[in-house]
Amino acid sequence: MVDGMSAGRTPFEQPREQTAAPGRWITVGPGGHNALWASGSLLFWLQGEPDAVMRAADELPAPSRGQLT
Repeated sequence: MVDGMSAGRTPFEQPREQTAAPGRWITVGPGGHNALWASGSLLFWLQGEPDAVMRAADELPAPSRGQLT
């Protein structure tokens, strides 16, 4: 998924991995700012105003080790 966005085949900007939360990716696209990551078998994708997205992301499980593709 992140690879597809990076290749420019979607309306989202190229995702940037958060240095403070490796495995969590930030992008801007339709609807606002987006944070996405996997934790265990769950995929989280939050969308909205930047501050609200980051506050909510900090309240959810941290990204699992590994890559989100």
